[in-house]
Amino acid sequence: MPHRSKKPRFFMAKILFSVVLCSALSINHATPSASVGGKSPLALTVRKGVVSKIPVAFLGFQTLGSDIDIGAVVENDLRLSGSFSILPNYSMGQREQEALSTPNLLLWQSYPGAMVVQGNITTNGSTISVELKIYDATLNKLLKTGTIYASTSQWRSLAHLISNAIYYELTGEKGIFDTQIVFIAQSGTALKPVARVAIIDQDGYNLRFLTSGDEYCDSPRTSLVSPNIAYSFLNKRRYMLRMHNLATEQKTVLPIKGIGISAEFAPNGRDVLLSDSFNGSTTLSVYDMSTGQTRQLNRSYGGIAVSPSYAPDGQSFVVSSDQDLGGSTETKRRIGAPKLYIVQNNGAARLLSKGTGSYLSPCWSPDGKYIAFVKRSKGNYYIGVMNTDGSGERMLASDHMIDYPSWAPNSRMLIFCAQQRRFSPYSLFIVDLTGRSLRKLPVQSGGSSYGGKHPSWRSYKAKAIP
Repeated sequence: MPHRSKKPRFFMAKILFSVVLCSALSINHATPSASVGGKSPLALTVRKGVVSKIPVAFLGFQTLGSDIDIGAVVENDLRLSGSFSILPNYSMGQREQEALSTPNLLLWQSYPGAMVVQGNITTNGSTISVELKIYDATLNKLLKTGTIYASTSQWRSLAHLISNAIYYELTGEKGIFDTQIVFIAQSGTALKPVARVAIIDQDGYNLRFLTSGDEYCDSPRTSLVSPNIAYSFLNKRRYMLRMHNLATEQKTVLPIKGIGISAEFAPNGRDVLLSDSFNGSTTLSVYDMSTGQTRQLNRSYGGIAVSPSYAPDGQSFVVSSDQDLGGSTETKRRIGAPKLYIVQNNGAARLLSKGTGSYLSPCWSPDGKYIAFVKRSKGNYYIGVMNTDGSGERMLASDHMIDYPSWAPNSRMLIFCAQQRRFSPYSLFIVDLTGRSLRKLPVQSGGSSYGGKHPSWRSYKAKAIP
């Protein structure tokens, strides 16, 4: 077998867009909370796959003992985003003084477009408060100032909110640093695999298992507007679907007659679109959580339609099918390699993908502009994106096996799972929309490492658990 690289190969996507300038940031959380005011944010521009990274220096952010280092978390967040380059701190050893005084911005003017972020951390009982200042070194002036605070026990959440504030002010886009990822954590052996539903912070910290490992679980999906997730589990050699409310811990098995796979929450937070495999055919059905009733969307023609993903408006969805969903009832036929179709809620469908090969695991971006997918062509697997009319198809990464792309809430990054060689465990990878920033998400807890499969990015809108 040919040698495989240690991480998926990635390609330079040729795109042209610029972030629209947004209004000044105003965050009002209960806990943690923040308020930052000032003029309009800068724009992060990406042209032809070349990212103009914003140079940033960090001052202050004094540590609170050996276990609390807010500045290190913020720096790590922004570095991993792929949008920033971290500049040297020319005054290490004077961090407390730096946090209380105006820095000498001339030290960073040799870096074009350099920003300086200063944090003054204070404590009051069980509360941490951070006075945040953002300077433009080139203009030699203060751009933003504000305060963000949280309880000491939530210091990592506080750090992620600071990262979000900085990211927004300097790019005009929402940050995703306080988000989480639900996935399948793999352990055990090939003969006795253990697959548990787990949740982890986007930076790889705070791994928590949601199932015990007594049953084999698969394909978790998250709701954008509620604390619900849905996943498949193996029960007496039959896959079934379970709903799990992360806020109440209530669990419900969905009433389906066949093999339940590929659950997808509708934007309304009430309906669940799913694939139900029965008698050699797979149909699409909608489960209404308010009534507990299931209705079938399409008739069975012997084809396989799986991995549905809703458009943000909830009026249509994209699905992978080896059946011509666009044909009439009489002419529907198997087409061989699966293609992507856009299906309206009334059942009308149109072909989306235009290339050769198999198109699998589509995922509609939260901003409605793109559809991510997995492509299998000539024995290779790729992660790709296209516009919602099927144009602009481009590949971001390739490996031995790739599956299950899921968008970050700001539609700027994708997480997916990849197998780097046959029989090896899957790992989680995050790639940005340009294809130039790619990183592996470590899955570790208590000194043990786990494989990662079937990720689903959890939106900040659905934040309802610690």
